[in-house]
Amino acid sequence: MRTISVAIILLAAMLTASAQVTVTQSTIPIHISASACPVLPGDLTGTANVTIVQENTTGHIKLIRAIHGTASAGDTQYILVHNDTITLNAPSSSKVVTFTDTEKFFLIGEDGATNVRGVATFHETIVNGTVVSNVDIERTVGPEGCLPPG
Repeated sequence: MRTISVAIILLAAMLTASAQVTVTQSTIPIHISASACPVLPGDLTGTANVTIVQENTTGHIKLIRAIHGTASAGDTQYILVHNDTITLNAPSSSKVVTFTDTEKFFLIGEDGATNVRGVATFHETIVNGTVVSNVDIERTVGPEGCLPPG
């Protein structure tokens, strides 16, 4: 019983906590194989900077992941940009919950090289536990193997 009381107190503290923002940065390798992405003149390799921003307030969570880097395939240089934004709104005073996930991916080739892009949006609205709205849209230009797994 004591464990349940402690858990309830901790959950109540989280729901009433003031805004918290966390920023994390790192560097990651880029690798897209030419066999998966046949528009590339060779395997794409390079590095990217990753910035992750997490915002947590009462009834609202937001996550942003921004990746920007440079890579090469053969003698061709590319710029890679990948941005994800995820939001969850679940205010305690409302029976309406919304969730949105937007992903954008761009692989931009220099000197006329083929570009690849993908944009996806998923949105759902839930009222009293029932899904009342659902949107799932994806637009891509270029082979699917060029896009990061999602």
